Amino acid sequence: MVASLISYAVPESKLNSRTNKNITNYWKQAKTFSFMGTHQVPIQVYAFTKRSQAPAIVIVPGRTEASQNYAELIYDLRSSPYSVYVYDHRGQGLSGRIAPDTEMGHVDDFNDYVADLNILLDTYINPQKKRDVFIFAHSMGANIATLALNAQPDLAKALFMTSPMFKINTGKIPRLAGKALSYLANVIGNDESFALGKKAWSKNEEQFTGNLISNNKKRFSFVIDNYIQNPKLRIAGPSYGWALEAFRSCSWVRKIRDFKTPTFILTSARDQVVKNDAAAEFCTSMATQCEHYEIAESKHHPLLEGDHIRDVLMYNMLKFYKSHSK
Repeated sequence: MVASLISYAVPESKLNSRTNKNITNYWKQAKTFSFMGTHQVPIQVYAFTKRSQAPAIVIVPGRTEASQNYAELIYDLRSSPYSVYVYDHRGQGLSGRIAPDTEMGHVDDFNDYVADLNILLDTYINPQKKRDVFIFAHSMGANIATLALNAQPDLAKALFMTSPMFKINTGKIPRLAGKALSYLANVIGNDESFALGKKAWSKNEEQFTGNLISNNKKRFSFVIDNYIQNPKLRIAGPSYGWALEAFRSCSWVRKIRDFKTPTFILTSARDQVVKNDAAAEFCTSMATQCEHYEIAESKHHPLLEGDHIRDVLMYNMLKFYKSHSK
């Protein structure tokens, strides 16, 4: 990966209460709207628009993430030529919740996520196909974006992914056992129960020590504090229903051949949430135009790491998008 000599992000040394307030105030300038996703579930969208028909970056978040998690990234892009859009997946943030327990991560069908993204892009962001659209997708969002673009390549000019959820790290539970347990739970009607070892939001979610997403305490705290201050945004453990759909979606990705959208993948060597070998295989065997780099020091979410990682990420992302612009 080419090192960045330019600081794109707010330097970590300046991440203080004043800077955080600037980021929060910029976030409040978003134009918000919602649309009806598939099966009549409302989907919340935040838009930071430039001139009419400006090229667009669409952020597709990961599991559990509210759109506000990307406030710093969007603030960093404020002087770029791009309009930026981010949305809450069904069951997350301010979009419609699916399960009776609102802090449970649940979806009835993974294809519903894909359909929601299709509606957003086709109906609200680029209905006439007259602007360049680029996707930034993280983790579960990368899975969703990949499936959407495999079915409809003209939805976006290029796809930049971090830590794609192409194979789930099941930890001490063998993957086949995890799949079988999820399937059995769904068969007996426990699809809207927390998966084994998972639960609703607790103080553990707020602890930096032992977290799986970031080595950077300031950026970790900035995100977690938002959930503490806005409890309605948060979700915690997934349901058996979500787990089964996630396993299925990963198998769908592995069956893809000749993925046409130009793709850039960043994986993290210290990732304990997803397995990186599936991303590497996708890049070498399934995609026709793909670059793959692995970050040695990063945990699951490179955007929440230190400046040396975030600046390199943004440098490569903007360079990649520019190379695929009209």
